[in-house]
Amino acid sequence: MEVLATFPRFTTDWRWFKALTGEARQFNAFTLDAYRSNTLNFIDCRRLFAPRAVALNAPLENAFAAFHRSALAWQEAAETLHGRERIERDREIGTRLDSLAAMLGEADADLGEAVSEAAALWRQAAITPDAVHGMRKFGGLFGRETVYVSLTRPA
Repeated sequence: MEVLATFPRFTTDWRWFKALTGEARQFNAFTLDAYRSNTLNFIDCRRLFAPRAVALNAPLENAFAAFHRSALAWQEAAETLHGRERIERDREIGTRLDSLAAMLGEADADLGEAVSEAAALWRQAAITPDAVHGMRKFGGLFGRETVYVSLTRPA
């Protein structure tokens, strides 16, 4: 499968159509490079961040992937964990949020503060919809993660 289009659009392909045949197509590699340089734009869709070097975004991508793995493990075990195990899993999520906040803060102070706010809420005894709604920085980011990718099968 090859990437045909994405929404939001985050690629600009300056190659001439004559270069897009045979092995030179490389749509997926081109799209992945564009994705990896625009990491910050997938966090806050209300702002436009300049693309960054892939090497700068790689540690951030890795931190998000580690957070995602921890969150999935926490979710899977949430019903069965009790006591110390539950505290350790909760703490792991908080630590991952702190790491993300620090890394994002280096790129953009507002993003770092937003994730720090989420980490502080995570550590509270109960998280309510009103508490999320009242978050000054993170509240605007919550629920804005929709991205669409259209794929095609080359002939």
